[in-house]
Amino acid sequence: MEFPSKVGANNVNGIFSCGDWFPNSNASGNQDFIKAYTAKYGGDAFGIDSTSAEAYAVGQLIQAVATKTGSIDNQTIINTLHSGTWPTVEGNLSWDQYGMPQGSDMLVEWIDQKLTPVYPADVALHAPVSPKPNWGG
Repeated sequence: MEFPSKVGANNVNGIFSCGDWFPNSNASGNQDFIKAYTAKYGGDAFGIDSTSAEAYAVGQLIQAVATKTGSIDNQTIINTLHSGTWPTVEGNLSWDQYGMPQGSDMLVEWIDQKLTPVYPADVALHAPVSPKPNWGG
């Protein structure tokens, strides 16, 4: 992640953002994803960019559709994903009949120099820290 190197690792604590994936998630397949990613590219879980998790989640969805339907043509994917809830590294995903995503992103905060989910409560791993710790502290 580039953010700490741009603002200083000692300055990130207490800064909020939103996100759809985080390394310490308990979401389906997350530990397998991290293990495969770090085996191939090195580093640790906290160095993985969330866009890699997003791409992996797409693979999980396509695999689930193929397993359920025996097909991966575009219309089958659309019809299948528009019903039910689908577990991925980004959590349980679902869409309505029109394709509108259901649910919301997470509020994350830098705590102990790691992005940590603080809201919603069902995925929070820490209470929000307020006020923000001193810069460089």
